[in-house]
Amino acid sequence: MAHTLMEIGCLGADANPQRPWLPALLRFLQTGLGVRLRPYDPAHRPVERVLVLGSPGQFQIPPTVRIVLYLPVSGEGEASLRSDWIEPGPIPVFGSPVRFPRLGELPWRYMGGGAPVSWAMRGGQTLLQLGFDPLQPLAHTLMRHVERGPGGDAWRQALLDALPPDARHLALTPWVDRLLRLLARLLDVDAGQLPTSLPRWPGGASWAACLSHDVDMLFKWRLRTVVRLLLESPLHALDHRQAQLRNRWKELRLRLRTGQDPWFLVDEMVELEQRHGLVSTLLFLAEPRDHQTYRYQLGRAQVRGLLARLREQAVEVGLHGGWTSCMSARRMKEQARQLERAMGSKPLVTRQHWLRFNIQHTWPAQMQAGLCVDSSLGFNDRPGFRAGTSLPFHPLNEEGHALNLLELPLLLMDSQLYDEQKLAPLAARRQAEEVMEQVRRVGGLLTVNWHPHTMCREDFPGRREHFESLLARLDQPDCWVGGMGAVADHWRARARRLEEDVQWGGGPCAS
Repeated sequence: MAHTLMEIGCLGADANPQRPWLPALLRFLQTGLGVRLRPYDPAHRPVERVLVLGSPGQFQIPPTVRIVLYLPVSGEGEASLRSDWIEPGPIPVFGSPVRFPRLGELPWRYMGGGAPVSWAMRGGQTLLQLGFDPLQPLAHTLMRHVERGPGGDAWRQALLDALPPDARHLALTPWVDRLLRLLARLLDVDAGQLPTSLPRWPGGASWAACLSHDVDMLFKWRLRTVVRLLLESPLHALDHRQAQLRNRWKELRLRLRTGQDPWFLVDEMVELEQRHGLVSTLLFLAEPRDHQTYRYQLGRAQVRGLLARLREQAVEVGLHGGWTSCMSARRMKEQARQLERAMGSKPLVTRQHWLRFNIQHTWPAQMQAGLCVDSSLGFNDRPGFRAGTSLPFHPLNEEGHALNLLELPLLLMDSQLYDEQKLAPLAARRQAEEVMEQVRRVGGLLTVNWHPHTMCREDFPGRREHFESLLARLDQPDCWVGGMGAVADHWRARARRLEEDVQWGGGPCAS
């Protein structure tokens, strides 16, 4: 379906040493909003809408422009965004909610003092001014500013606890996505049917999901587990756990007789997804041992056979970066090469094992290993929005320039619910549905990680049924589902279409 894309002129986007991140940020806004932002030049290409990065009176806006949205830019100092403006509710402006033609009251409120949005009419123009600077906190988020300070190297629960209180609250909400919705509504305040924004997801879907699976474990029964069974059997017999003991011996006999293992469930998981017409990405470890246990060897016959079957079915396989690789480009390259040799093609997508991630080392190491897409930004101990957004984005380095690597923030993982929070199946489903609903409301991307070995009903009760219900919910017309590579390909193609002849300083991100 062809779309006449909305074009928005942009003023105040000149090179500024205090805002080196601005070109990358404008590209992020352009892709997220689905509009074409252009440096404003009324003589070259007249437009009806202008986004002004600055205050009223700073630029002369001709009366031919119908809508002018001013975004104040602090330029330096603390970010002016506060966490509590993102909660649902009306926007109070001088005691009254802001109303717009066609939209009614916007479902936002701001508690930071002053008016968040003020508007006025001048002739045929609608002039709007946002009462806070959204660009500084947005840049800090894409640069992972809070993780460059003390506590930035923390793993697991300590990461969220190390953040300042406001950042801790924001990390559990898609505030960036809500901000994009607010800006979109302000820029489209009285638009008709055309021009329009580029639809965010294919096929008319209003939101999207990315299915992925970290293949942490493939085999339950190894030498150490057999030894443990031999040692524990007398104790289990004494404490009346005979039924559990019989089941474990039955599993072991089956393993010895047929080679079948109760955790070797990747094929079953892929078949289940294909039954729903869904696709996913499987991420394999190339580092067989971590701080906890031995995992598996890529060269093992059963693993090689599994990779061959996945290749025949065109299932995407990526690298699950090992425990030691997050700080070492050399080890990341070695592991990527091992997986390439095992599966016959170069891996392009990745996620770090245990989400071990370092802001200064991990992304550069991944790029040096030839990886193009990462999905490590998430919390081990709870669902949430570690990057403040569900949308794909190019992270910014310390200088404010966009990296060529695309990040897919990880929002939902089975171990967050069952292993870390130890929720009962019903409570786990409720929390997962809450995250899903947050993403659906902002038209975002729900990136899911579900470990294949947890499909074993005997060892992980409730998880298989939860995953099946998740697939059923995603298998709906309003949701587009893809693996990591498919999502990245779509997002980059979308960015290229919007970029076209638009050039902000530094040029477009490489695809």
